Amino acid sequence: MADTINNFGSAKGLGLLVAVVVIGPLVILLQYINPKVDILIDNDYLHIRQAKRNDQIIALAVIDRMEINQKLVNQLQLFDQNKQLLANIHPQSDTTVIFLIANAISQQEKLKQSKGNKKIFGNTIETVSYYRH
Repeated sequence: MADTINNFGSAKGLGLLVAVVVIGPLVILLQYINPKVDILIDNDYLHIRQAKRNDQIIALAVIDRMEINQKLVNQLQLFDQNKQLLANIHPQSDTTVIFLIANAISQQEKLKQSKGNKKIFGNTIETVSYYRH
């Protein structure tokens, strides 16, 4: 096996082959699993549009709590007064969008913000919770 690798060429060539064969299909699979999500926020409602799924419309007045990076990194969860999950927003490409969404909702509904930290695999991740007062 070592002779086969040596005959293949440089490490760069092997790395390129691994990238094309392994990482390429993985990226395509992630795009298929996590389709593009459009989120619109107006004065009263949050509209979530996804391809091949029904649109989800949530009244902003129903949102009692929002949590960022609590369960997973780069995830925004919206809860009602009964702590029922209303929506789960987990973008793959733009990590700052969840903070913009939460900020827009909190300004409309006057939610308080609480920040903290969480260690995941030795890295400190900022967590943010928004709640009604």
